[in-house]
Amino acid sequence: MKRWTACIALALGASTAACSSPAPPDSLAPATVRPLLASEGGEDSSRDGDIVTVTGTRSRSGWNAAERKLSPSAIARTGLTQQWQSPVLDSFTVTGADGVTTTYPPTAWASPLIIKNVKMPGFAKKLTVLVTATGTGFIYGISAPSENDARAPSPGTILWRTQLTTPAIVVGTGTAVNPLFPIGVLSTPVIDVHAKPPRIYVTSADATAGWQVFAVSLLDGSILPGWPVAINDAVLEPLNQNGPGSFTFDVHGRAVQRSALNLSPNRSLLYIPFGGLRDLAAGWMVVVDTKAAAVVSSFSGAAMTTQIANAGMWGQFGAAVDDDGTMFMTTGNSPVGLGPTPHVYGESLLAFAPGNTLALTGRYTPFNYCDMEAQDADLSGAAPVLITLDPCTTSTPRLAVLGSKAGNVYLVIDLTCRWRCPRARPAAKIQPPMSHCWARTRRRSSRPSAR
Repeated sequence: MKRWTACIALALGASTAACSSPAPPDSLAPATVRPLLASEGGEDSSRDGDIVTVTGTRSRSGWNAAERKLSPSAIARTGLTQQWQSPVLDSFTVTGADGVTTTYPPTAWASPLIIKNVKMPGFAKKLTVLVTATGTGFIYGISAPSENDARAPSPGTILWRTQLTTPAIVVGTGTAVNPLFPIGVLSTPVIDVHAKPPRIYVTSADATAGWQVFAVSLLDGSILPGWPVAINDAVLEPLNQNGPGSFTFDVHGRAVQRSALNLSPNRSLLYIPFGGLRDLAAGWMVVVDTKAAAVVSSFSGAAMTTQIANAGMWGQFGAAVDDDGTMFMTTGNSPVGLGPTPHVYGESLLAFAPGNTLALTGRYTPFNYCDMEAQDADLSGAAPVLITLDPCTTSTPRLAVLGSKAGNVYLVIDLTCRWRCPRARPAAKIQPPMSHCWARTRRRSSRPSAR
């Protein structure tokens, strides 16, 4: 397995944990940053202004080189003002076994996504569509300001709405005033604008069926044939690459899908992370084949069946995907006192090789993970951000940046590859493409890997 190290850690507090620490690498030279845009590689979005995934980028960098209007100086001049609003979205009303009726207002846990130039049925010209979803189990296509047609629906008009599920009412982490809340859609969907029809992948929990993933037409909100796909223990455990594990969803919540969804560069694989509500479940990564509409692989953050927080994958921005298809995810804490246990990957950055099967190809765990677990200072609070640098200016052109609940920032590099500047004198042996660096693996050891 690859060796990783953190070369920058801005710590707000000291650590006393008795965990080994890797040696720091050489300092980095100034370099030109080239973030991975969502439109690169697999062309997740080839049209300027589309936001098809949280941050607008597979790499989670959030960088948009085409942005010309949104700047600190522009905001300083005009400020931020409301431009439009939609009608109030759908609430959910349920009558309990005690006969008490409760209405839950809509909560948009998901970040809104926006697509320009959508050919909507019934409209002569293309529209700009905002997509949002709620904890009450609904997803919406809403008209946003369009430059193409003055006759377009007024901004905020609901173009279509679809109720995906009857949300499950679970015990939450709120106050005694409202200790229960509905779990429908908790995460930010991802949109494939190149599919026919263009589609939205979104997860939602159902009171009876549990967690499901849907493919919804961007054009009219219809659920596409072959979907939804069920996500439960019976589906995941036979495909678990780090078993045995346990996936449970019930009135206590347990396994919940909070992290944003992401796609592989060719959009054939959908990555769905899970964490544990109220520290009652281990983390999972689930891979769905978007062509076959089927779960093809899973990976439990810990090879344990105990219903307790253990390597939860709950960070809001979800997995980051490199341009060669390598997928990265951070994990939360494992049980206090567990120590270095084989096949337990709490408080870590995990790298998975490209492909249908979740093959762990690299990991980084901070030296003081013992303290982090004791303080509930999860690494999974922030998604990794992938950065590409010019190999002519640095020996470490592939970087991952991540944070933690403790307030630390980590800059993680891959130590298994060295890259040549393409403008340098020809070498006798050509180095592999930069994107192969993350995915290259060593022969797997016969011994189980400790974290």
